[in-house]
Amino acid sequence: DVVRDRVNFRAHDVGDEQADRMGVVRSYAQDYAAFLRKTCPPGRELAIALTKLEELVFWACAAVAREGKG
Repeated sequence: DVVRDRVNFRAHDVGDEQADRMGVVRSYAQDYAAFLRKTCPPGRELAIALTKLEELVFWACAAVAREGKG
């Protein structure tokens, strides 16, 4: 199946160094989320910004987990 060949559904085991980098990504994102909550008024726009930040963390951690796995 062509679609299945292009989608990565595998779980990824990560080593300590990768886990540490993922932790740094999450830490920076937590700090930035706190900054946004202090700077922006509550509302739809802030909610979307926080959702996009959550997506950023997801994809950044996926990049680290998939590193070197083609």
